[in-house]
Amino acid sequence: MLREYMSTLTPRSQSALVNLLVNKKKMITQQSIAKVMTETDRKYFLPSDAKDIYDDIPQPIGFNATLSAPHMAGVMLDYLANHLKSGANVLDIGSGSGYITACAAKLVGKSGHVVGVDHIQELVDQSIQNVTLALKATNQSDLLERITLTVGDGFLGHPDKQPYDVIYVGAAAESLPVDLVKQLKIGGRMVIPVGPANLFHQLLIVDKLEDSSIKIKSCGVVRFVPLTSKSQQLHSGNHANATKVLDLNGNKCLVRAEIIPAPDSQEFKNYEEKYNKLILGINSNS
Repeated sequence: MLREYMSTLTPRSQSALVNLLVNKKKMITQQSIAKVMTETDRKYFLPSDAKDIYDDIPQPIGFNATLSAPHMAGVMLDYLANHLKSGANVLDIGSGSGYITACAAKLVGKSGHVVGVDHIQELVDQSIQNVTLALKATNQSDLLERITLTVGDGFLGHPDKQPYDVIYVGAAAESLPVDLVKQLKIGGRMVIPVGPANLFHQLLIVDKLEDSSIKIKSCGVVRFVPLTSKSQQLHSGNHANATKVLDLNGNKCLVRAEIIPAPDSQEFKNYEEKYNKLILGINSNS
């Protein structure tokens, strides 16, 4: 009985992992996201010596980068599900292992396009191999024609393929990157963690409205590796840490914050006003 219970907490397959996220943790609500994550196996996106690959934890992939914990990928994709439709144009910032790029490509199909941007050449090279293997495993190699994985500065996005229906940012920015907002299509949505480096971050949904202004909603408190420069990532003494661990009387305790600020709070009204003035000012002068 104990073994059966523990097996639900330590999945041994991709399908068991997604089942945990859907039915136990209730972190994936959209059927399309559950389906695409079930058929996109994490094993293709991790180093060959990775351990516990189906545990719901972030995994190091080298160069001080991580593959996000499955629950975090699921939550962010869930918020984007209604925009990740056939024919959509997607930008994946901090594409790392290529996992989100592969999931997005399957969701937008042969009439869509996905651009993955990372500033580490070796990660981009590895992600191309990862995505190729993962798509081959599900007989979807034809989708490779609809994927661009490239080296670039995540803060600047990828203007060549703009505007984007969806922008997924897999690392935390200290403030909302204006260049990414500019590349978002009217009616499009960006999900991005924002906040100080090495602290907790707000997971923000950014929707672009008909007048090119944006609407921001906080979906709670998370912790991500920082969106930073290549040199800072490679040469800092800090290894990637996507979780917050507290020491309580000698016991390590993994903390997941559940604080969700009111979406109509004055804090976010001020935030929207600040960025809308900046963005609309840029548009009027361009």
